[in-house]
Amino acid sequence: MKPKVSALAARAAVLLILMPLGAAMAQPVVRGVLNAANGDSTQIARGSFMSIYGQNLGQTAGPVSAYPIPTTLGGAQVTVAAGGKNYKAYLDYVSPGQINAIMPSAVPAGEAQLTVTVNNVTSTAARVTIGEHSFGMFTINSQPAGLAIAQNYESPTSVPLNLYTNPAKPGQTIILWGTGLGALPSGTDDQPPGAGNIVTNAKVLLNGSEIVPDYAGRAPGIAGVDQINFTIPADTDIPDGCSLYLQVDVGGIQNGSATIAKSSDGSVCKHPFGLSTDQLNKLQFGATMQAAVAIFDRGYSSLGPGVNFVSEEGVFYTQKFTANGSPLTNQGFPWALSQPAGSCAVIHTSGMMTDFVDYLGIDTSGATTLDAGKVTLSGPGGNFDLTFAQVTLFNGMVPQTSGLVDGNWTLAAAGGRDVGAFSVPFTLGSQFNMPNFPTKISRGQPLALSWTGGGASDLVRILINGIVFSGNVAAVVCTANAKDGSFTVPASFTQQLDSSPAGGVVAVLDFAAPAKFNPPLKAGGKMDAGVINLIIGVSSTAVLIQ
Repeated sequence: MKPKVSALAARAAVLLILMPLGAAMAQPVVRGVLNAANGDSTQIARGSFMSIYGQNLGQTAGPVSAYPIPTTLGGAQVTVAAGGKNYKAYLDYVSPGQINAIMPSAVPAGEAQLTVTVNNVTSTAARVTIGEHSFGMFTINSQPAGLAIAQNYESPTSVPLNLYTNPAKPGQTIILWGTGLGALPSGTDDQPPGAGNIVTNAKVLLNGSEIVPDYAGRAPGIAGVDQINFTIPADTDIPDGCSLYLQVDVGGIQNGSATIAKSSDGSVCKHPFGLSTDQLNKLQFGATMQAAVAIFDRGYSSLGPGVNFVSEEGVFYTQKFTANGSPLTNQGFPWALSQPAGSCAVIHTSGMMTDFVDYLGIDTSGATTLDAGKVTLSGPGGNFDLTFAQVTLFNGMVPQTSGLVDGNWTLAAAGGRDVGAFSVPFTLGSQFNMPNFPTKISRGQPLALSWTGGGASDLVRILINGIVFSGNVAAVVCTANAKDGSFTVPASFTQQLDSSPAGGVVAVLDFAAPAKFNPPLKAGGKMDAGVINLIIGVSSTAVLIQ
């Protein structure tokens, strides 16, 4: 077994993600039950940390600082009814809007009912699916798909966090923190666990390279928290970067993703925008930054037989943000997601295709708009005025004769209260088409896709999910090189598409290499980053999943 970390240090890291919500009211209400690390609501693994959200869930108390972990805290109890028996969850933290608790390992896998009781008043039962394994990685600032809470092993007394400014080296052991590997083989979850593997079939996927971990079990001495130790191979082509795509596969199932940073020469990681060490520090710890973002997309869509249309949109933002709502993170720009070409992943979302836009697009939560004055887009398809938010350039049921046509374009701002004038040229020239777009997906069978066009350095993202109007749904995200002209989604991933919806959404999107710039600030200096991103896509909401 590889090195461990002190329980105190690990608990401090884990508690970064657990934040109180809401104010107490008269009756407990359960709104959702999620994996405490990645927010997955499809299932909660036996023996894992879960977060229960709602109203009136108890009086603020915890985190618990000593063992045994209680089943009553802040006046609240959590009961899980499964297999004809009732089980009491172990409570680590309680507030009116949130409870952090451990799902007992003794609860059998399958459907269960969860209730919260406060002062002898019990909530309506919430349906919960208990799984054998559902591993989620804790991330810094609780950012979905963000920088993992992981440590670089340097010596038994030196295990610093993996950060943009402290990346891992080839051959180095990484200590990854999460929850959801599975039930304890012995003992109860209210006591500090000993060392020992929980699973033997775990695999770490780092930028598509498969790594067998040295250890995959409970973090010794920390109930409900799992530790996976793995070593970055020194003799592979895993690239350097700030956001190497990281997933953990347990029994062929991946739940959520995160990133780690790597640098072969030991320097700070190389960000695609060339950010300085100071800027990287801001980004990883949530300080305020500034960016200008423009996304132009041309989409060919089908709503069913004979109902096809072309939509073209332009989105422009100049904003001040923190890392949790940052368009500079791996999540913020579609092309910058570090999933390598030739690989797939499963994410969990709710609803239809718009959720993919939220997942892959610009997260503007908590951001402040900066005034850049009048912004225009000019080129062979015409001249268009853009506001500081989203503007639809054209949207019709027939192909456009003008609009985002191929050629040389210019994005320009006259300058405003916060941002000075700028002018950025770029070229739109990536014709992209799929003459044989799929109309049916068979679960558990490979899905072959082919296309024409796309630039030599472009990436193609393939997005698949079922049509649901509420609840959580599994979605498949794959990446390919546009120049390859084809990609086959493996059967192991189509198998993970949800079995309930018959209809599905499929999108195949070509992402061109972005144009980068740094707009001036009226107060002096320049914005931290600016980018123009080009997307050309084909999608359908009329795909049969069977």
